[in-house]
Amino acid sequence: MEEVLIAEEKQKFVETPKLKVKFSVKLKFGILISALCTIITLAITIYLLNRQRQDLLNEMRYRAFIISKNLAKNLVEVINDDTTRHQIIKDSANIKDIESIEIIGNDNYLIDHTDEEIWKKILFSKFDENIDKVRSKIQIENLKGYLEKEFIENGEEKFYILFPIELKESILGYIKINFTKREIISKIKSLEKKIIIFMLIAVFVSILFSYILTTIIIKPIKSLSEGAVIIGSGNLDYKININRNDELGYLANEFNNMTKRLKIAQDSLIEKERYEEQLEIARQIQENLLPNKFPSLSEIEISAFYKAAKGVGGDYYDIIHIPENKQLFSIIADVSGKGVPAALVMVMIRTIFYSTAKADLEPNQILKSINSGVIGRLTADKFATVFTFNYNYSTGTLEYSNAAHNPLILFKADTKKIFELDTEGVPVGIDEDVSFEMKKIKLNTNDIIVLNTDGITEAMNLKNELFRPERLKDLIMKNYNLSANELKDLIINEVNKFVGDAPQHDDMTLVIFKIKNIPKLSVSEKKSFINPLDPYSIII
Repeated sequence: MEEVLIAEEKQKFVETPKLKVKFSVKLKFGILISALCTIITLAITIYLLNRQRQDLLNEMRYRAFIISKNLAKNLVEVINDDTTRHQIIKDSANIKDIESIEIIGNDNYLIDHTDEEIWKKILFSKFDENIDKVRSKIQIENLKGYLEKEFIENGEEKFYILFPIELKESILGYIKINFTKREIISKIKSLEKKIIIFMLIAVFVSILFSYILTTIIIKPIKSLSEGAVIIGSGNLDYKININRNDELGYLANEFNNMTKRLKIAQDSLIEKERYEEQLEIARQIQENLLPNKFPSLSEIEISAFYKAAKGVGGDYYDIIHIPENKQLFSIIADVSGKGVPAALVMVMIRTIFYSTAKADLEPNQILKSINSGVIGRLTADKFATVFTFNYNYSTGTLEYSNAAHNPLILFKADTKKIFELDTEGVPVGIDEDVSFEMKKIKLNTNDIIVLNTDGITEAMNLKNELFRPERLKDLIMKNYNLSANELKDLIINEVNKFVGDAPQHDDMTLVIFKIKNIPKLSVSEKKSFINPLDPYSIII
């Protein structure tokens, strides 16, 4: 009898065609990691090249300074001895990187030069008044210390150091040493080739690493997705094999436990009794996936309420605490439809949310990852509205993004006003090539933020009247002095009073955050949050 009923149910079921995945999460994640590794490697390469180049040039300049200083000191006693002085600078010109040396008098005329032609002119001008003295190409004024200047000659980078030849407090003249960068530039180019080869090797290794890492990360998610499809098709003997000690392993274990329980229920009960037991098992799994406790923080109060319309609902909320970054990631979602199919979508959303939030992605990137993860795995009539935010309780910064969910309700304690925070976006699971907007705002002490699903604002009484968002806002406005938990209890009691004996027609989810102990920002910091295109950014 039971087998006949099961066969009849299968005949009634018509499977909706599945959407085809154009670009898998593995491909996108692999490209993202490869691009990130390449950018990091390129940045390190550029930094190393610039650092090595600067170190070599600084080393050369320091050596040039020491040479100039010592040579100026050695010339003090022989400044008037043409033969000895000329021999000293000729010998010094043989030092690596030195191109020429000249000695300039206080009258700006050359006293000596390593170039033999110029030296002859200097000597002739001493003994023949008809021959003009050789003037220096640079204009020397009273120089204290030394002067270093770079120049380009015949397309080649060079620099000179001008150092005074001092005897006690008097300046006898100046020594000008011209240095060429020819050899040092050759070393730099050789070094650049080695670093570029290293960069190419590093890029190749990073791409290989990203492929391996992506395979490791995506494989269990793919196994979960495939397992969900197989289990959803009715094969309750299928077992998902994911041997991991993390959320994915826990989720796989819960899936396997669910299929075992459903199998037992299918073998022991028929029709309505069997179906209700399956829903109860799935409901327990769903409740296990929802947070059973919240972070205990002095900076914020958190309270939440959830009640499914059926045994298994399509609403989902979660809160992830990242203590090292002092961040709270929160999400609320409303999946179209009810029962087990909606719960399976919720499970996929939760899995992607955990992996992306712990990777510290921005809210709009989290929504994009969720959309990419569920697209092609839902039937045509399945989608979900999602609102997610990232709150930094050390600065009071709230970054948020919305995929067509109810706007976040914000009560500002300093102005005693209510605002709705929203962004542009469409439900996830509908369009693959879609982007989501992100905004940010600064919260202050005693501000209240409220997330809810339609089950709260569209709760209906026996007269077919809706509870409506305005009633919810009014309750928050009049009772803002309550704690988050007290305010949650008050709102749920008011919804229950309004509904009376009318049956619950939608899942109800309410999450309340009350801000505590937020440091104040300066005026310049506040201005950074003001967006002229977003009027709500002014409320800080």
